[in-house]
Order: sequence, then structure tokens, then C-alpha cells
Amino acid sequence: GGGSKRGVMQAIVVQALRGQQNGDSKQPASLVQALEKIGHMCNLMGLPEDVKKSAQRMCEEAKRSGMKCVEGLAVSSVFVACELAKVPRTIKEMASVSPVR
Repeated sequence: GGGSKRGVMQAIVVQALRGQQNGDSKQPASLVQALEKIGHMCNLMGLPEDVKKSAQRMCEEAKRSGMKCVEGLAVSSVFVACELAKVPRTIKEMASVSPVR
């Protein structure tokens, strides 16, 4: 059901956030793209600015720990940020604005 998908997405982000940071302050193009995708998805769903910022922070941390899939990372970061801010979105809602197909 939807609960298991939610758990999987949360686990992916949590696992990424546990990785080591490399301390490099220069943002690669793929990270910039992910941050832009997060902003776009949040705008489409009418999410508050704090949710967008939280998702972007999670995404930056995950990229530093070595995650490669920009689109998947952007979607999972927004999903978890929504959950943490208690403005949850369904998998269907996330899919409707997701760049992942």
C-alpha cells in the first residue's frame, strides 16, 4: 500500500543523510538542477517556503553523501520535508509533479 512506498522513500533519504559530507562547498550542476526541481515541485503543490527550504537542505546533504539520481533525490526530499512539516502529500500527488517517470 501507500504506507510502504512512503517508508521506502523516507528510508532512502535517511540513508543518504547518514553518509559522510565531503566538505566541498562548490555545488555541481546536478545539485543546482535538483534544487531547482524541488522549488518547482513545491510551487506546483503550493507548499510553504519552509518545506521547500527543508527539502533543499536534505537534498544537498544527500548529494554530498554520494547519491546520484537527481530526480529521485528531489522527489524524495520534498516528500520527507512534507511529512516532517506535517503537510503530507500522497504518492499520487508527488507523482503528478515529479520529473521521474
